[in-house]
Amino acid sequence: IDVLELEKKHYLLASPTGRAAKRFNEVSGKEVKTLHRLLQWSSKIKHFLRNENNPIETDFVIIDESSMIDIFLMKSLCKALKPSTQILFVGDYHQLPSVGPGEILRDLVLSKKIEICELTQIFRQQEKSSIKEIAHDILHGKMSVFENPLKDKSLWESQDCLFIHSIEPTQEEKDFFLKYEKASTLQIDENYFDKTTLQKTVLQKDSLDISKYKKKFPHHKNVYDLVYNNYTETTLFYNLTAKDTIKRLYKETLPKMFPDKKIQILTPMIKGSCGAQSLNTLLQEECNPSLKIYPFGKKFF
Repeated sequence: IDVLELEKKHYLLASPTGRAAKRFNEVSGKEVKTLHRLLQWSSKIKHFLRNENNPIETDFVIIDESSMIDIFLMKSLCKALKPSTQILFVGDYHQLPSVGPGEILRDLVLSKKIEICELTQIFRQQEKSSIKEIAHDILHGKMSVFENPLKDKSLWESQDCLFIHSIEPTQEEKDFFLKYEKASTLQIDENYFDKTTLQKTVLQKDSLDISKYKKKFPHHKNVYDLVYNNYTETTLFYNLTAKDTIKRLYKETLPKMFPDKKIQILTPMIKGSCGAQSLNTLLQEECNPSLKIYPFGKKFF
């Protein structure tokens, strides 16, 4: 923008969504329009008023969050600009693609037919951030190594990206670990094992017969495989499902460890036991209960 103003060029700033346009405006201090507003969408005729017969008069257009532009919007944009107008697309094709068809920004970058300036330095995280390292691994198709803070509590302070392996168990798995907690020895067929060491023992007090579980979980080869390889790494080992884990982290663990930090929960799903609807209901009951409830559809305020 500074360069364009220095060159005394007329320019327009735009973004595919209102939210992105607002952010662009906050950063630049200039007027930013959505692409639909720039192209003057008419709800009456269901068309853009700006087109090849009524082009936009400008020297330069800068469009932010360009990965969200679909093929139809791009077509309308190109039709509405004069051949002499220059366009600068700003965006990251690794981020969200357009809702409509086409991956315009990605195809433009990979075509190598246009001039590209790639920004490679990350400013959002620190230089040795594990978030940054894991993001790079994902982009290059590598499997990242995540640290488990359940086994090493010091990781909460030293790492900025942690992974807790948590599952929504079957009824058999729930049943197994409820009984496992109370048992001191484990029985499989005719043999008994000490629960702590998994060494054979003659003790049979408070024993849990896991032979029947072995049949229900046929992928487990032996007692060690059944108990340790598959469950000690998960929160199920502590009788916590994924939903229980989120509730405890949000309500107890994180507020105690980081009293000055705000917590935000993101989930990729709307439905399901760990979807947005279920988690919002759970956290509302736990953290914000009220005797006065106002129903609105399936939601309760």
